[in-house]
Amino acid sequence: DILDFLVQDTQKYSLIIAADVFGYIGCLEALLGHIGRHLLERGQLLFSIELTNTADFVLQSTARYAHSNAYIQRLAAQVQLTLLKSTEVTLRFQEQEPVPGKVFLLQKAH
Repeated sequence: DILDFLVQDTQKYSLIIAADVFGYIGCLEALLGHIGRHLLERGQLLFSIELTNTADFVLQSTARYAHSNAYIQRLAAQVQLTLLKSTEVTLRFQEQEPVPGKVFLLQKAH
């Protein structure tokens, strides 16, 4: 479990990548808080999410969570991570339909 690892780990990192990870976690508040504590000054977090506009996060019929852009930005500000860039992408195809998502690059405030 990623959260268990972050709770026990004492290292600091300049880059953490979580591609196709957050889709399996609903509430990201604790996770982003721990990631923020593990980033060096100006360290960066690169991650992807599936997008929703209906709530902060929703469990979809695919058994993956989708998160809203506003939710991610709000949580990032709470844990003092600055948005450097975000890009809408097609993450995958599910039953031949594109799955809309977004890739974020956040940086720890100094």
